[in-house]
Amino acid sequence: MKISEELHDRILSECRGGYLGLGWGVADETGCSLAPNTPLRPGMFIGAENYYGYVVLRVNADMSLTECEKEY
Repeated sequence: MKISEELHDRILSECRGGYLGLGWGVADETGCSLAPNTPLRPGMFIGAENYYGYVVLRVNADMSLTECEKEY
């Protein structure tokens, strides 16, 4: 699935940094960060990073996850 560059960067903005380069965050459909322990709903995004890279996942209607790519 492709998402806009702006949305992709907004989702990852909350999980970047950190001493070990590890982080994750959950965002709503618009990319706004959500509070910890917010239950997942279809349409939300999960952004995660480690020392080697990052990934953005979309929560589907059946609660499966689809990797999202940045659309340039």
